[in-house]
Amino acid sequence: MLTDIVAAVCLALPLASGPAVPPDRGYGIAVMANTGTAFGDARALMDGLVALVEGGTPEIPSSPPYLATDIVFVLLALATVGLAVRGVARSRRWAVVCAGWRRWRLLPLPAPLALCVTIVPITRVLLRGGDIMWIQVVCRYPTFMIWLVTAAVAGTTVTAVRLHAVARTGS
Repeated sequence: MLTDIVAAVCLALPLASGPAVPPDRGYGIAVMANTGTAFGDARALMDGLVALVEGGTPEIPSSPPYLATDIVFVLLALATVGLAVRGVARSRRWAVVCAGWRRWRLLPLPAPLALCVTIVPITRVLLRGGDIMWIQVVCRYPTFMIWLVTAAVAGTTVTAVRLHAVARTGS
């Protein structure tokens, strides 16, 4: 690979783009790639195209474990739905058995909702001040956001149903 190539990759979630201009070759290369969880390889694509223009063979990039991460988050979402259904189904019994200070155990259930509402400011801090919108976070980390929204809805639903059951039992 030539060392005098002018290249840059720009990250504008959910896309990455960048030009590469080998000065002596008369070619310019522009790459725009989806940078969601499974496709975060814009730099490797750029390097491969530059190698092809120079007559070389591109390196095969190593594949990070994104598929495994996506599977884990999908399984977490399914488990969250199952636990929410169980929590709603047992709400009457819970209202009778859990009296007084035990009801404080409901407090962590809406925490995913709070995280879901504040995910953009948290992501801005993690990106060191980068400007980002909520939909861009969804595009960048789709399975994580599916799990987070599922957990937010599940936690809020279980909390509401259990508080309603407490009000109905009058305890």
